[in-house]
Amino acid sequence: MDYPKASMHTPAGHLKAPPYISLEENKAFKLPVPSSANILPLNFTPSLCQQGAQGPKALCDYKLQQRLSSQLKLSAKMKREAEAAQTNSQSTFRPVFGSNCNMIEVFFQIDSHGEHAPPTSHKATLEDTQALGSSFEQIDIGDKGFNVALDKNYKKIFVMFGAGLKLIYEDKIGGYVEKAIVWKNEEYASAGVYHWEIWMEQAHAKLESLTTKDTNVKGHMKKALLPLFKAMGAMTRAQRILLAAIDLECLQEYEKILGKCLDHRTSFETDEWECFTLRACLVNVFTEPHLDGADMKNGWASMCPLGEFEDGDFCITELKRRFVYKVGSISFLKSKQYEHFTLKWKGH
Repeated sequence: MDYPKASMHTPAGHLKAPPYISLEENKAFKLPVPSSANILPLNFTPSLCQQGAQGPKALCDYKLQQRLSSQLKLSAKMKREAEAAQTNSQSTFRPVFGSNCNMIEVFFQIDSHGEHAPPTSHKATLEDTQALGSSFEQIDIGDKGFNVALDKNYKKIFVMFGAGLKLIYEDKIGGYVEKAIVWKNEEYASAGVYHWEIWMEQAHAKLESLTTKDTNVKGHMKKALLPLFKAMGAMTRAQRILLAAIDLECLQEYEKILGKCLDHRTSFETDEWECFTLRACLVNVFTEPHLDGADMKNGWASMCPLGEFEDGDFCITELKRRFVYKVGSISFLKSKQYEHFTLKWKGH
């Protein structure tokens, strides 16, 4: 199916503001019915379609959350094997189980609550960073599996779901969500880093939260941004359900924080149980080694790569692991404590 082509430049070659698709092109372009669409129509709501197929949405979400929560832990047998491995001076313990080759890895030399010197990789050149990440062990969990990294106290450090969106919405609707976000994002921007929703005033710590500059746009830019927020809302809903399975206490703390910022929620809220205060969107940029220093202590950053690309493994310095990034995968990292970056990639 041929979609309208976004153009970011005027006929004279000057950069113009979004939206990048003309009104005439939009009028001429007709979306197919939802059952055959390659992208989400504006009136297509994934959560309602999921509800129609699987029963009441809240109950369905809760059951999925409970099932995943039990799977993301070491069984009693695995714990005994892990203790034996630690006694034998092994540095890690990694059982693989289930038909989807799920993996839980324990790092006995890492203590999330202990003191550890911050890595210095952020000072390296791009070439050195590429060499460092390429030296890490590569982990490919496949399309249906998950990977969990635990510290010596069996506390979660990192969790990745190979097909996070499709895990929540199943293959058909999950595919719609992936394509919708990419298509609507291409209409808004071709490159850059954007921060949407709310954060604390950067220069005045005593002031309360405020809407980010990228969120507080007006006029024709808002017309392109609101459909993008709606599409992204389906993704953040999936992230919220998965976070509840990983760390329910953290989710509840996020909800309390957002509850104190009610005046700002109407600017971006697309989920009746929204829990995230900030969305960072990186469009066609490289991610160098860094820590998310401004994040909440012991909080989780959630990531979901989208588009068409090759390579670009997600690296965690302290774990010395690089994870194959797949379109629609959803991962969670304690990003204030553990340095992370991506390797070079091709595509968009």
